[in-house]
Amino acid sequence: MTEKAYKKAGELLEKIRNLENFMFWCSGKREGGRKYKWVIVKLKRKWCGGVSEKEFELTDRLKMKICQCVEEEIELLKKEMEELH
Repeated sequence: MTEKAYKKAGELLEKIRNLENFMFWCSGKREGGRKYKWVIVKLKRKWCGGVSEKEFELTDRLKMKICQCVEEEIELLKKEMEELH
């Protein structure tokens, strides 16, 4: 594995870990079975010289769609990792 590929693998691994951490805490689809009735998404955005912060509660249907999307992204990242070897 070249140095460039090694660096790319590290970046991919970090992305996978972050997404799996999200799934662990929010979906109950990772070991430990943590599951919450609502997922709360907290966004911060700098606007007009200040930082605004807002929380959103998601419905179960939307939460499931987000979880499916995150699972797909994790699988794509894992395939990218395999291609580096």
